[in-house]
Amino acid sequence: MPNLSLKPYVTKLSHVLLFSVTASLAACGGGEDDASNSKANDNQASAGQFKQSADTGIYYSTARSGMYISASSGWLNNDCVNTYRDRYYEADNVLVFGNPALPESDYRQAASWVESNFANALEAMQLTQADYFALRGQVRLSARAVLFEQLQQLRWHPQDSLGQLHYPGALEDTNSNAFGVAFSRWAETTANTASDDQVTAALLDTDYSEYSSADDIHIENKIYVCLHEGTDPSMSGEGVWEGINIAAPSVYKPHNVDTFITHELIHTVQMALGNNVFGLALPRWFTEGQAEYLAGGDTAKRSNNGEFDPQLVVNGMQQSLDMGEAYKHYALAYSYLDSSNGRANMVALIQKTKALPLNSFPYEDLSDREDPRFRQAFDELMLDMQGAPLSIDRWRDDYHSLMNDWH
Repeated sequence: MPNLSLKPYVTKLSHVLLFSVTASLAACGGGEDDASNSKANDNQASAGQFKQSADTGIYYSTARSGMYISASSGWLNNDCVNTYRDRYYEADNVLVFGNPALPESDYRQAASWVESNFANALEAMQLTQADYFALRGQVRLSARAVLFEQLQQLRWHPQDSLGQLHYPGALEDTNSNAFGVAFSRWAETTANTASDDQVTAALLDTDYSEYSSADDIHIENKIYVCLHEGTDPSMSGEGVWEGINIAAPSVYKPHNVDTFITHELIHTVQMALGNNVFGLALPRWFTEGQAEYLAGGDTAKRSNNGEFDPQLVVNGMQQSLDMGEAYKHYALAYSYLDSSNGRANMVALIQKTKALPLNSFPYEDLSDREDPRFRQAFDELMLDMQGAPLSIDRWRDDYHSLMNDWH
């Protein structure tokens, strides 16, 4: 589905911050090939068991200020966030939530699909399972966003502290005109890089905490799956920070299950590598191109590159081509960079984008251009097929020439 959420809805913190967790998801419909290619077929139900959250303390969404919030918001997981959050099916690496009225086979089948393709997604991104869970951490992304908000308040209450986190006195020497931006950059960096224990202590060590316990802040080392009940193929799945949201198998089953699930799991890995309190700063052509190409989806022919300008599609609103055809061109665009730079450098591009503080850049309207963090990381790391530096502007302007010269 069109990933409207990849448009970064933020302003500079010297003005007003509008944080949207929806910037942290990547959504799509997945592959549409022959179902017979699937190795995770209906006869391979995953071994596991159903559990009640009241008994285990594990919920899909967590309570905060009387509301339920999830680790990251999606288009397709609202029911799991607000209603079906307290009963799940657990397998080795998966927790599956959904409407208890759905047949139990739906839960087992969804778990089997994820268990069968999780390793493929990790291998495609050159990560081990341990790497993935270490990168994601066990503190919910939404909790880090709350920490960022609270760290911002220390500017006006320097005598306070948040657990082991204190007012940065060293910034007092900063020029007064630059202090606001410097302080916001400190709060952003601290919220993104603090350890899980530091985040937990900070959010609980206040006179009034929005969280009642560490269980409200933590997430299990599992892939969280939400089963929705939609039947629109273009809205069948999405990858979010804590896992994937997919249609219940009895309601809608994608034609090529393995490609579809691997694609969504690659989005989830992208989140672990690149998401922070401002969401995912990657353009749509990159997220969908990487997921489609590495999942084994269809890739447009180089000779057909003139049919579309995938490199200009930063968010879903800019996608003018039919989704199926657009994804083929996203895959083609990504495949060029993957071939000229290597998989390890493509992963490094995501991580460098995440590491750059947004508050290091002047405010700009990000509605139709790449996030400045991605632009800087791209300019510093990417090469063309001849090994020459490849800037994001050259990539945008000379895309078709680069493709035509690719031999």
